[in-house]
Amino acid sequence: MITNFKLYEKLNDGMPEVGDYVICSKSDFSSDEFVENNIGKILKDDKSNYYPYYITYDNIPDSLIDRRVNKIATILFKRKDILYWSKDKEELEAILQTNKFNL
Repeated sequence: MITNFKLYEKLNDGMPEVGDYVICSKSDFSSDEFVENNIGKILKDDKSNYYPYYITYDNIPDSLIDRRVNKIATILFKRKDILYWSKDKEELEAILQTNKFNL
């Protein structure tokens, strides 16, 4: 039996980039639970902005939308708010499952 463990191989590799999947936490955010329990995707990186990362999620509640980029709803984040990032969404799904069941 061959078991292949490639999980977390590319997790937090380098700096977050446009197109990376992310799990975030936002200390000054009223609904931290939404961003900690969902995987977002970096849509835009604007280094000149105080919140440089524009992150989109599926089904963002209207109350959490900060900006729209080409009609796509986004939430703005600082680098310190991005807990995990990866080009592979499955790696982040594994983290969410682990956190859900306290493993």
